Amino acid sequence: MVTADAKRRHVDAESEPDLFWALRGGKGNFAVVTALEFNLFPVSRLYAGGIYFPGERMAEVLRAWAAWHPGTPETMTTSIAVMRMPSLLEVPEPLRGKFLVSVRVAYNGTTADGERMVEPLRAVAPAVLDTVRDMPYSEVASIHNEPTDPLPYYERSIMLREFPTQAQDKLIELVGPDAETALVLAELRALGGGWDREPAVPNAVVTRGLPYSLLAVAAGPLSQEEQLKRSVAELLEGMRPWQADRRYVNNLAPDEAADAAAIYGPGCYERLASIKKAYDPTNMFRLNHNVVPAA
Repeated sequence: MVTADAKRRHVDAESEPDLFWALRGGKGNFAVVTALEFNLFPVSRLYAGGIYFPGERMAEVLRAWAAWHPGTPETMTTSIAVMRMPSLLEVPEPLRGKFLVSVRVAYNGTTADGERMVEPLRAVAPAVLDTVRDMPYSEVASIHNEPTDPLPYYERSIMLREFPTQAQDKLIELVGPDAETALVLAELRALGGGWDREPAVPNAVVTRGLPYSLLAVAAGPLSQEEQLKRSVAELLEGMRPWQADRRYVNNLAPDEAADAAAIYGPGCYERLASIKKAYDPTNMFRLNHNVVPAA
């Protein structure tokens, strides 16, 4: 990497442990990273995909998912998304122009075990489309099947401390069948498992122990900007009673004004600010969710 003093550095847990800690979680606040070495895990196939239900069945599907996922093993990753799909040719025909609720799963295990685990979800309601299947890991992007071409959108996210019945009711009110919203997507991701464990070499990730990430996305032309922003704000403001103070930095939008001290919490932020002072005292790397060098 290259730090603010224009020095090239090879940084790891032994050579510069403080900077190595800050880089993993502190985003682009400390250096320009030019190369990475990372570990891989031997995963060749997954039982994975999405089950798309009619949006009118959101309440049943959401409650079933919320009761189901805590009992699944760490090898099962899942999220649920409420989707108002545009009437565009790029959208698969069964989903085009539809209001849907989609359960996404990725299971690192056998197809037989995956089918057994997913069966309670399939039984909730008839599916519009079911893409859950055995697949090579190289097809993992098909689980969410997100657009690959650029499009104008606006997004924000928060973390949730919990998702009790009252929160489920509120989410249904805000984005369910009776909601008036410009959101294309409202996705709730279940975390836990490996997300909650400190790595062998500690880092500056601060969201361990928080069980959910909630993402809101609205898409449309610049002429609709205020309406798009309003729909995103209405969802996140409505879910504020269950919101955690800490934030998942990877889900912060580039244009989002966010208080880094609040995102990281006082203890972590103070250490980041101290390291920032040592490596970037003039705050050269500031066009980001900025950690200000300690005084």
